[in-house]
Amino acid sequence: MLEKLSQEIDTRMMRVAYHLLNECSVSRAAALLDMSQPAASQQLKRWREVTGDPLLVRSGSRMVLTDHGNHVLRKITLILAEIDGIIHAHEHFDAALSRRKISLFTANSLGPFFVPRLVQIVQTEAAHMQLDLRPIMSEVQLVHELEAGDIDLAVGNWPTPPVNMRYARLFKSRIVCVVRSGHPLAGQTGINLQDYLALDHLSPTPASSVTISPISARLAEIGVRRRIAVSIPEFSLVPQVIASGNLVFTTAQAFAQQMAQQHGFALLAAPKELGDMTFYMLWHDRLHHSAYGKWLRSLVKRVSDEVRV
Repeated sequence: MLEKLSQEIDTRMMRVAYHLLNECSVSRAAALLDMSQPAASQQLKRWREVTGDPLLVRSGSRMVLTDHGNHVLRKITLILAEIDGIIHAHEHFDAALSRRKISLFTANSLGPFFVPRLVQIVQTEAAHMQLDLRPIMSEVQLVHELEAGDIDLAVGNWPTPPVNMRYARLFKSRIVCVVRSGHPLAGQTGINLQDYLALDHLSPTPASSVTISPISARLAEIGVRRRIAVSIPEFSLVPQVIASGNLVFTTAQAFAQQMAQQHGFALLAAPKELGDMTFYMLWHDRLHHSAYGKWLRSLVKRVSDEVRV
């Protein structure tokens, strides 16, 4: 089987296919590869014969990937990354000179105290690099984008890190409850589980997304469930919503303290059953051995060591 494949597909053919499928254009791929357009068209024809799928089909005035074409692109991206890792295992990466784009996902709760310091370091030490912070997404989509190479690294507080990904623990944070200063519980130092479950809660994830919420997932483990009265898509909305009523917001102490200082909110120790919130960084094997991947992980670790609470 391998011998047959080696006769049909070589590294050069995979690199041509990568550009054809990534660009969804024979002419642009040919220009990038410094080859003639007929030669690029011939390569696409050969790939169609090998896979038994058109890979690229016309949609109006443009070409789009078929479902199998998208699958082939993801696989080729991973294979080429592995090959590059073998060849350039000891490559040097100079962040000060690089113009590479950093594609990073960070949990919403990290925004106010993690992202500003990250941006500051990148602007100072890697001024030519572009920092692309990706919006909140489902765990399935996040894993897909890490596999496809659309995201380099993810930082979050999943109850359990997604499988088939490399990860490292960054820090733990106490869990606290945030309420407005006029809330009936504002004078308390903490709250027990029974009273906690009787309250109306504000959550950045809907009640149906238990598996990706570190709070709801932990409660599910012990066989109880809180009432999420309001769910919101952005952490930036939390202060305004908290200030307008008697909802309780449960989050990491690092985020809660900053919010309390800025808006005069009260903090209560969360029920001991919730334990601590653990933050991780997550990456795919394709960047595990690369000099860039190592630099990026060291940068995130450095920022997390500075901001941990």
